[in-house]
Amino acid sequence: AYALNPREPSDEAVAAYRKLIALQPDNASALWVLGQAAQLAGRPDEARDYWQRLLERLPEGEPLRAQVQRVLEGTAPPGGP
Repeated sequence: AYALNPREPSDEAVAAYRKLIALQPDNASALWVLGQAAQLAGRPDEARDYWQRLLERLPEGEPLRAQVQRVLEGTAPPGGP
C-alpha cells in the first residue's frame, strides 16, 4: 500500500520502495516516493537528490518531468504525480 494519502507514503511503502530502488536504481516510482519520504522526514537534500535523479531519467515531454522540475525549483509542493 502506497498510503491513504499519496502525499504521505506509509512506512511499509517506503520500505518496499527502498528494496525496489536497490534492485532497480532508475525506477521512477521509487525515486519519487523516496524523495517524498525524505522531504517529510526533514531531509530536503536527500529528497532533492532522489528527485534530481528522477528528472534526469524522464524524457522531454513526459508530464511528470514538469512536475518534478517545479518541485525542484520550489514552485510546487511534492504532491503525488
